[in-house]
Amino acid sequence: MTGFGKVTAELPSKKVTVEIKALNSKQLDLSTRIPSIYKEKEMQIRSLLLQSLERGKVEFNIFVEYIGKDTPTQINLAAVENYYNQIKDIADRLNIGLPADWFQTLLRMPDVIKTEAQEVNEEEWNVVEKAIKEAIGHLCDFRIQEGAMLQKLFEQKIANISRLLSEVEQYEKERIEKIKARIMDNLEKIAGQDYDKNRFEQEMIYYIEKLDETIQTMDYKFNTGNAVTDVIINNKYQKAKNAGISFQVKFNLGETDTISAFDIGIILNNLLDNAIEACEKLEQEQRYINLTLKKKNHFLLIEVENSFDGKVIWEDGGIVPMTTKQSDLPDILMEHGIGLKNVKNVADHYLGDMDIKIKNDVFKVTVMLQQKEIK
Repeated sequence: MTGFGKVTAELPSKKVTVEIKALNSKQLDLSTRIPSIYKEKEMQIRSLLLQSLERGKVEFNIFVEYIGKDTPTQINLAAVENYYNQIKDIADRLNIGLPADWFQTLLRMPDVIKTEAQEVNEEEWNVVEKAIKEAIGHLCDFRIQEGAMLQKLFEQKIANISRLLSEVEQYEKERIEKIKARIMDNLEKIAGQDYDKNRFEQEMIYYIEKLDETIQTMDYKFNTGNAVTDVIINNKYQKAKNAGISFQVKFNLGETDTISAFDIGIILNNLLDNAIEACEKLEQEQRYINLTLKKKNHFLLIEVENSFDGKVIWEDGGIVPMTTKQSDLPDILMEHGIGLKNVKNVADHYLGDMDIKIKNDVFKVTVMLQQKEIK
């Protein structure tokens, strides 16, 4: 926390001002500026500071102002007189002009200003030490006041969050019912499709179980109109966000009745997992993923573009790059959901295609599916 403490102590011949400033910092960073007269007490001063301060960027200063007739700094009259005579003699011999400002010239000469060594007596140190302790006390009081203000602010913010959370509860049941209705509606749309119903049912159970966890841990940022697609995209968005990856989505799906939500899920899950894995190998400022879903005539286009390290190992005769991705999907999805080869199989099933383009450090996969499924 920030803080400030200042105390002035008056002695018979001098005025001593102790000043301490503190700024926020994780560790204790202590710097001191102490006049030579009190330099021998530096370790003792640091010990006093460390007893009360545990963290922060702390600046400690002692300023001394002499108010009496006697000061430790004196002008060496003998040296001034000697320099004066020498300069005057040189000017006469060389026939050059004398200085216009004698004081400025003479006071710059070596040993003209002399400082007498001083020792701090016990009585004087007791006064200075008391001033240091009082300044530390003022600094701590300042911090306590700031802490109380922050505590009050946090309590207000927490109370506000609690109030907003209580207001959300009344919409929770409605939200769940809407999600159920959307899922059921999409299930009805693919009821006449030829697919493995047991496998599809198990995948739906998996995503439904993750639904509450997903929605609770992230904002439902993207809404494509397809419940399964929404869960996948928003789940991957949250993973990318946690990994410091810029994640952009553009979509214009419209009606996709003839394309299984299950198959779209396979494509999205694999492409986005691959993209996230590739981005995680880069520096954070280089990480990005762009996802585009759009209809074009009778085709659905799914495009994922991401940054990567430029290293590609091809497999399967050069058709697709090799992946080392570790999926978080259950075993039931392992057959369908791992690798770009399976994405290509889905594209082939819809008489579509999968195109991979690699340019420098950009990896882009475009999947094209015909709207009418070929059985």
